[in-house]
Amino acid sequence: KTSVRCPMRSPSSWRVGRALGSCYGFVVLLGWHGAADTHLKEFTDALEACGFDTARCVASAFIACGSPTRLIDFARQVLTCTQLSCRQADDPVALYVLSNGALLYQAIAEQLATNSAFAELRTRHRATVFDSAPVAADTSALTF
Repeated sequence: KTSVRCPMRSPSSWRVGRALGSCYGFVVLLGWHGAADTHLKEFTDALEACGFDTARCVASAFIACGSPTRLIDFARQVLTCTQLSCRQADDPVALYVLSNGALLYQAIAEQLATNSAFAELRTRHRATVFDSAPVAADTSALTF
């Protein structure tokens, strides 16, 4: 298993892990505020053992609770890094939202729905898992 960093301006907490052997897709884990990388790594290690490439990140309180512009910029960084971190250009993508990572998910969903730079990634988005994440996001724009 290898860990790589996104080759562009990426969130400082962005970490990518690779499944051994065949890959079934790419899962982005959005952690809760204050989550340590070691906590998130437990989740990504399990996903990698099941054949998924992964990335994990946490939006700091400065980003998540600051101006909407900061959160949108961070969401764009996460989506761009997702595009660049996939092994194949057609890898299916899933988002795994832990606890209050839902604030970041809402910004990501909005960018997937409205930003043409992520139109191709939107077609590969196959699932979103909410693990105790309170969310009131309007997902009606995410019809596929």
